[in-house]
Amino acid sequence: MNAELTQTGQTSGTGELTITGHTSTGVTATASVQLRYSDNLALNPTGAPFPAAFADSSQAAFPPGLATDGNTSTFWVSGGTATPGNGPTPTHPIAMGVDLGHAVSVGSVTVVGRTGYGPKTYTVQTSGDGQSWQDAAQVTNGPNGPRTTTFTPTTARFVRLWIIDGYDTAGSPPRNTQVAEFQITAG
Repeated sequence: MNAELTQTGQTSGTGELTITGHTSTGVTATASVQLRYSDNLALNPTGAPFPAAFADSSQAAFPPGLATDGNTSTFWVSGGTATPGNGPTPTHPIAMGVDLGHAVSVGSVTVVGRTGYGPKTYTVQTSGDGQSWQDAAQVTNGPNGPRTTTFTPTTARFVRLWIIDGYDTAGSPPRNTQVAEFQITAG
């Protein structure tokens, strides 16, 4: 048995799916479930296993999942607090990304860095296995704020940022980098 909930004209929201089963003796059972949906493939406000955010490092109070919860008031912070610190550099890049749980077509990402602390120069990379990575797009001196990067659609299970510079100006190299939202859109 297959059931489908289709919402047209909306990029995110909830809908109720009701399934009714009937036996040959006339017994009927009905169950309903609320489904959440979003064009943001990385969104995980419920703590479900997938999509699952990951990072090379993070501070205990600011894990990578805070960059994929749909709330720009929360954010991931890479490890490092000293000035100068352990922030991203070309010789010490920092990865932050999402395991989507299965391969899907992806075509753009939106990075909402915390003003004054977000990623500045990074590569968007994709992977089918989380081991072998392909460059999808490069951002050099990106804005100190939200940026959407569109690239040739590709099928991938993993999407990450390979960050080599950030806006944290308290030291050189930066102390850390911070991302309020990392959104992935289908291609």
